[in-house]
Amino acid sequence: MKGLAFETNKPCIGVSTLEALARNLEAVNGIVCPVMNARRRQVYTAIFRMENGIASRLLPDSALALTELDEILKSYQEPIYLVGDGYEISAEALTCPLAVTPERLRHQSAYSVAQTARDAYLSGTRTTDLEMAPTYLRPSQAERERAERESNTGVIL
Repeated sequence: MKGLAFETNKPCIGVSTLEALARNLEAVNGIVCPVMNARRRQVYTAIFRMENGIASRLLPDSALALTELDEILKSYQEPIYLVGDGYEISAEALTCPLAVTPERLRHQSAYSVAQTARDAYLSGTRTTDLEMAPTYLRPSQAERERAERESNTGVIL
């Protein structure tokens, strides 16, 4: 997107992958929890309440251990719809009540990304190619390993 907008002064719209995943279930009324496998029994996640095709964010995009997510989801006391590539590992690990999400709605969809971007555009959200940047929910493995080495040696590399 940045390349297409570069030096053309065309607006850009950044879209949360988790929000776009939740959009797959816009026909559902209830709690939708997108989950992307972050390895090590963790997921990238957010929580949305879907009502009549409108998503209300209940939890910002986060990187959480499945045990933490389970505790949060238990507080809603209603079946939770999962969506995303972390569906299977989350469904196995979570103890809160889960609703069944059809297989075809569990995966990323260009349509959902486009609809999420369209809604943001209509609400006035804009950025430039220079301002557009990814949002990382946790440091990369290389960054974590470096920080661990530095904390063990007391030397900043």
